[in-house]
Amino acid sequence: MNNSSLEIMTTSSPTLLPSSGGLVTNRSLPETVIYGILLGVLIVLTILGNVMVLASFVLEKRLRILVNYPIISLALGDLLLGLLVLPFSALLTATQHFPFGAIWCNIYISFDVMLCKASIWNVTAISVDRYIAVTWPLRYRQHISHKKVFAVLLAIWFVAAITAFVPIYMGWNTADGLVQNLGQAEAPSCHLAVENLAYSVTLSLTDFIIPLILLLFTYVQVLVIARRQAQLIQTPRIAFNSHANGPELPTLNTKELRATIMLSAVIATFLLCWILYMVTFIIKPFIPHLDNDLDLTALWLGYLNSTANPFVYAVAHPKFRRTFMRILCPKWLCKCAKHQRNSDSPDSNFNAQNARLCGPETSMIDVACISFQS
Repeated sequence: MNNSSLEIMTTSSPTLLPSSGGLVTNRSLPETVIYGILLGVLIVLTILGNVMVLASFVLEKRLRILVNYPIISLALGDLLLGLLVLPFSALLTATQHFPFGAIWCNIYISFDVMLCKASIWNVTAISVDRYIAVTWPLRYRQHISHKKVFAVLLAIWFVAAITAFVPIYMGWNTADGLVQNLGQAEAPSCHLAVENLAYSVTLSLTDFIIPLILLLFTYVQVLVIARRQAQLIQTPRIAFNSHANGPELPTLNTKELRATIMLSAVIATFLLCWILYMVTFIIKPFIPHLDNDLDLTALWLGYLNSTANPFVYAVAHPKFRRTFMRILCPKWLCKCAKHQRNSDSPDSNFNAQNARLCGPETSMIDVACISFQS
């Protein structure tokens, strides 16, 4: 890429490393080691955490409900990010050099853009889905089906793949219309060139501005209504104080409310992780020489979202938490009162130390390490 050409905006894509603006210099050995260790731990946590999420859906039937399907899609995207993108991003961050050549650089960038788009729109779909569910619950149950949810999720992945790979390999993102890195043996900085005004505006609108507006609006509405529903569930007599011919009052059952609370936590975590990157991406055309450390911080905060999601599921949803503990703490390891798997008696002899380790619940049948055969 000719560095002297007029650049509308040279920045990174949703999860892509920013351009250094010229020749790169390798970091010192201590810096490289520190970056490598920290980012390596982040990658391992991302992969293992999202493998556990997907395994939980396989092992626990009660998690395979319609409202959780977008979580499967999101976890799949986070896992692929950890496998296909984060190792190369970490190497590039730690060494400031991309040793795999220009061809793989473009492939890596395309996957990065695709997985980021899919992640953003999966979370947006979750937010819109919960908004519809809590605002018009009766219509939601009547009209939202498994096929429709699958169709939306497949559409998200298809559009993300097309809009990530095609513009880069058609040269729509460059000022001269040529494919970036074309003809170069190496791509030492390996960044997404965003030099075309139409591409820049389209990317900002579809990947940041529109999703951000939808997320903020629906998230606030969901929180307000979910809080109201929590109060109704705690005082059931209020829920029955309605007229048959009156307007449809949003009412969720306990399972849906719990899922809504968890998904609200997912959305909040997403916003916290990505808001800095979204802001820096949008303002970069007007402030082209942003500090490179700010770029890297915003980038890895966005990546951190894929690491954090499994922890959010575990904290916000008891079934995820118990299933995770079953995976982490099998019977043969933590010896969790397996002889009581069929006992509901609260007076049963139970090892308190194992209870703390394995995540006890109010009922023995809910102890995390107890077999699925209950």
